[in-house]
Amino acid sequence: MRAYGGLGQGFLYSNEEPRYAQKSVTFTGASGLGLAATNTVWFTVSGGAVIVRFIAGRVTTNLAGATATLTLGVVGSTSLFIGVTTATGLVTTADLWVSTTPTAAGIALPAATKDILCDTNIVSAVATANITSGVLVLDIVWEPLTDGATLVPA
Repeated sequence: MRAYGGLGQGFLYSNEEPRYAQKSVTFTGASGLGLAATNTVWFTVSGGAVIVRFIAGRVTTNLAGATATLTLGVVGSTSLFIGVTTATGLVTTADLWVSTTPTAAGIALPAATKDILCDTNIVSAVATANITSGVLVLDIVWEPLTDGATLVPA
């Protein structure tokens, strides 16, 4: 493994190209799919550490669920990427989810959603009430830091 890059170039942590993964979740209110006080596993990290180059969410069907809230992070730090967000604010007219305030049209990626080192699964945590419906898609660009490290949709 080596690090390389130069002035005006991106810095890569490995000799491999960054990789892309995507996962879509349809919330139903069931365990792991929007039930309050449970996590949804989005991506499984194994074999070592990875660098999350960026992670971003997109709403394709409005989320519903009274006072439900949602965070995005990793096991042990469930709001590492995105803090507490009101789930009903995640709608197709404000479809970009990279911060606690869903946004329409475009937004600069916040520091918490890029260049993050992790070695455990990426999860969202539901609190307050169930998320009973809606579809959220997460897109991630990552690269292995440790030889043999992988990140795959769960």
